[in-house]
Amino acid sequence: GVINTNQNEGTVCFDSKKKTMYFTRCPNAAKANLGCDIWKADINGEGFENVEKLKLKTDSTISVGHPCITEDGMMLIFASDMKESGGTKNAGGMDLWYVSFDKKSKLWDSIPKNMGSDFNTLGNELFPSIGPKGQLYFASNGWPGIGGMDIFEAERVSPTDNKWKNVVNKGYPFNSPGNDYAICDFDGKSGFFTSERKAGTTV
Repeated sequence: GVINTNQNEGTVCFDSKKKTMYFTRCPNAAKANLGCDIWKADINGEGFENVEKLKLKTDSTISVGHPCITEDGMMLIFASDMKESGGTKNAGGMDLWYVSFDKKSKLWDSIPKNMGSDFNTLGNELFPSIGPKGQLYFASNGWPGIGGMDIFEAERVSPTDNKWKNVVNKGYPFNSPGNDYAICDFDGKSGFFTSERKAGTTV
């Protein structure tokens, strides 16, 4: 299957068994108001097969992206500008949304649910990811922070529930007056994140 095309692809995640990859694809058609989509692909050796778009939106102008799947594979969290009804853009910018996996049909729910005010603000919430202890990371410019987009962390309520509480700003050295986002925490001791801080900023 083809993953890279003449469109824009990025922001990938893998299920815990490394058998399926989810990624964002954004059309680049001129003069077309088309939003991004989340796609999935099955991993077959060094290649991919069954590349298909997830049906998460009802309007082509809506954007869905930045997929993040829980370790048990039952919840796909992503960022979108859709309304609760699945309609067109809202004034609150990008929010965190999720769909649940139906084991019987082996499909994702067709109606996304908003993560709610425990996570979403009138600003933008983007780049969700799951940490090694099940914690939920995301970036926001709506929560109180150091500047621009900051990285936030919410602790998992219990080892068996895909629910989180106590959102906190990660602070320095993760966050800076610039934009900081897209954290990948390998083991609580090492990982990566993206920062647009000025060169020479002390962390």
